[in-house]
Amino acid sequence: MRKLNIILSSLFLLILVTGCQDEDKTFGPVTTPTNLQLDVQIVGQDDENPFGDGSGVVNFELSADNALAYRFTFGDGSGMQLADNGEISHRYVVQGVNTYVVTAIASGTGGITSSETFEVTVFSAFDDVEARSFLTGAPLTQDEDGNDIIDVDEPYSKTWYVASAANGHLGVGPSEAFDIEINGQPSQFYFPAFFAAPPGTYCGEPGEDLHCFYTDELTFTLLPDGNVLTYVLNNNGETFINGGHTGIVGGGDEGCYEFDTSGTSIVGLSPSAIDWSQLPEDATLVPRETRLLFSGDNFMSYYVTASEYEILEISNDELWVRCDDGIDGNLAWYFRFSTTPASCD
Repeated sequence: MRKLNIILSSLFLLILVTGCQDEDKTFGPVTTPTNLQLDVQIVGQDDENPFGDGSGVVNFELSADNALAYRFTFGDGSGMQLADNGEISHRYVVQGVNTYVVTAIASGTGGITSSETFEVTVFSAFDDVEARSFLTGAPLTQDEDGNDIIDVDEPYSKTWYVASAANGHLGVGPSEAFDIEINGQPSQFYFPAFFAAPPGTYCGEPGEDLHCFYTDELTFTLLPDGNVLTYVLNNNGETFINGGHTGIVGGGDEGCYEFDTSGTSIVGLSPSAIDWSQLPEDATLVPRETRLLFSGDNFMSYYVTASEYEILEISNDELWVRCDDGIDGNLAWYFRFSTTPASCD
C-alpha cells in the first residue's frame, strides 16, 4: 500500500476562546500545537489503482507537538469526528472517483487549534443499483453487458411512511454481541426478539398520543448528476424520541418532541457491517448486505442516535431496516416502512 505523506509545518491557525473572567483568577500555560504531521493511506492504492481498491476506506494518522486532542472533517457531510491518538479510518461511499476536502485539527490548551485543509481523491466501487431504484422510483435499464444501471436525466423521488398497519413496524432486539452474551450463540440478532409493535400501537389514547410517529414523511431522491442519492425527513414538527435518547432535547420520557429535521442529507450505500455468516441455518431472512449511511447525523423517523441502517428487505413499496442503538450497544432497532401513508383508522 502506498502512503500519501503530507507534512504540515509552519501552521498557526489560532482560535482563542475567551470570556469574562475575575481579575484574581490565573490560568496555566496556553500552548499552540505545532509541527503537524499527517499520514494518509488510501486502502489498496498502488500504481494500477491510484485511488484505492474500491472499498473507499482511507486511514488517517495525525500528530503534533503540544496537542491534547485531534479531530477531522472528511468533506462528505459526515460531520466532525474525534480521532483517538490522532488515528482514524473513514469510508467514502459515493460511487466512483470523487475528491473530498478534508480538514485535520489538532487542539492544544486554552482552546487553541492548529489545522490544515487538503484534498483526497478516492474510488468507491460499491453500489446497489436495485436498492436505489426501489428507494426513489428511478427506472432500471441495462448496459451492453446486461448489467442493471440507472441512466436518468431528471430527478426521481419517492416518499416512504411508517408501516403502521404492519406487525413489528417498530421493534427491538439484541445486538450481535449481546445476542451471543445472553444466548451463548448468535440466534436473535437479525429480528426484533425483545419487542415488535403490533399494528397501530402508536395511535395513542387521549393524553398519551404518540401519533407523530405516523405522520413522518421520508423522501429519497435520485439526482441525475452522478446518480447522487439524497434524503429529507419531514417530521411535521415533532419526532418520536426513544427515552434513552431524549438528552438531545433536554431530557424526559419517550415521546413526541419538537425537533428540527429540516435539510437534505446525502445517502451513501456501503457493504454490510454485520457478519451474516452467523445467521442460523433455519433463518428465513436473505441478507441484502447493503447499508444506508446518512450525512449530517440524519435518521429514519424514530430517534435512537443512529444514522447507519442495514437494509434487511426492500421492494417497490416495502422497506425493512435495522440499526444499532447509538448509546446502548446491546440493542438493535427495526423499522418497517411503506409507500402507503400511515393511518390510525
